Amino acid sequence: ISLFPGRKKNQKTFFGAIRVVKQIMNSASHFEAVKLRRAKRVVQSIVDSILNDESYMFGLTTIKNHDEYTFNHSVNVCIYSVALGQRLGLSKSRLAQLGMAALFHDIGKIRISWDILNKPGGLSAQEWETVKSHTIHGVSMLAKLSRLDERSLRSIIVAYQHHLNIDFSGYPTVRKPRSLDLYSKIVRITDAFDAMTTVRVYRLVPCAPHESVLFLLREAGIDIRSRWVTVNPFSRWSYKELPYHKWIEIIDWIWKEFHIVSV
Repeated sequence: ISLFPGRKKNQKTFFGAIRVVKQIMNSASHFEAVKLRRAKRVVQSIVDSILNDESYMFGLTTIKNHDEYTFNHSVNVCIYSVALGQRLGLSKSRLAQLGMAALFHDIGKIRISWDILNKPGGLSAQEWETVKSHTIHGVSMLAKLSRLDERSLRSIIVAYQHHLNIDFSGYPTVRKPRSLDLYSKIVRITDAFDAMTTVRVYRLVPCAPHESVLFLLREAGIDIRSRWVTVNPFSRWSYKELPYHKWIEIIDWIWKEFHIVSV
């Protein structure tokens, strides 16, 4: 009898999610028929795991596979997004919607050359424009993958908006700015957090979690350090020493305390 049945189940869910994302993205890249049923099941398993005991799932996000970065990153962003959504009070059905949108936020990248995505040096202006086009590719691909119900529409919106900031800087360029979708705001933060804490070919030393959060706050014009000891519920730790799994709680606290809806 296993002493840690929950841990094994979460590992199965995590690595199963990576396989599902890889299979779907590979099929879509070859213009083959794609069935999202397995993805919906694996997202529901992630939601159940987060609601039951999120600490195991957070531990798995520290597993970084450079060779399968896009797939690994997509699952991590899904986990972080569901956890943050749960803290914001989203229902279980809405968490499943958010999880699907987060899982496929970067699906448009399969239309971008691998050489560009993994270029060690800086990108040329033309290459950067190519990378930015993954948001538009994502919209096109998701629109073709399934019938247009509420869940798929929310995924399409997130694929389009997840690199837009609250002031509509970022990309793609929006001619008539409207309020950003809540799911897009969540994925904007969790996407950036996971990307900054992961080794990439162009950044061999990843940011520590506290460095990533401080960067996001600076981008939002906030200096958390001046209020750390007197305001927040985690002050018994230095922000540099905070356990990794506590950072989603910090992001949630930042969101509520400073009324941050995006960065």
